[in-house]
Amino acid sequence: PAEQGYNGVNRLFRKIFLDEDVPEIEYTPIDIVTKENLDYLVDRKAREVL
Repeated sequence: PAEQGYNGVNRLFRKIFLDEDVPEIEYTPIDIVTKENLDYLVDRKAREVL
């Protein structure tokens, strides 16, 4: 959600203030949680908060 929020505000800024053409669709990665990658995702999210 943080990346989606950043991308939305960034595109809005570029469109309104810089008068740039921005893409209508921007794909963002999806984190699929499994037991094998759960620890990695929890550690990554904790580092993002710090």
